[in-house]
Amino acid sequence: MIKTILVLASLTAASAQAAKKECTFHLTGTDAMQYGLLEGDKEVPFADKTIKIPKKCLKEDIDITLKHVGKLPKAAMGHNVVVSDDADVIKIATTAGAKPENEYIADAVKNLVIAHSKTVGGGESTLLTIKANKLKDAKAYAFFCSFPGHFGVMRGKLSFVDGAKS
Repeated sequence: MIKTILVLASLTAASAQAAKKECTFHLTGTDAMQYGLLEGDKEVPFADKTIKIPKKCLKEDIDITLKHVGKLPKAAMGHNVVVSDDADVIKIATTAGAKPENEYIADAVKNLVIAHSKTVGGGESTLLTIKANKLKDAKAYAFFCSFPGHFGVMRGKLSFVDGAKS
């Protein structure tokens, strides 16, 4: 009986880890103001700048790790990841009052932000967790860097797909 419980607990833990892995994504940010997408240690094609999230992740927290692979310091070339409704990106990125101490998100628009990471400089990493109840399959979401001047080129979409992440 105890052995059966331990096996079931082990299987449940393994299943939870597998689900978490499918709901975890790794971005890079460069000194050339570019996002990249990693799987393991390899960069994968990311020309369309879309993170394809399995629909089952709508029931899980989604983690996005950002690693700044450049060398420039945060004050000169900081990067972060901000998630919002696609329609709100420009308003969030251009509203006055965005400062380093508020991760370059103005107080006047922080209610439009679904989630955001800290801002990092060359060689640093940060983790962004999007709570499961914050996203819905039928909506259009975007991610972008809110460091001044970056959102025009450092932005992409979150897309929900059937099956495994691709």
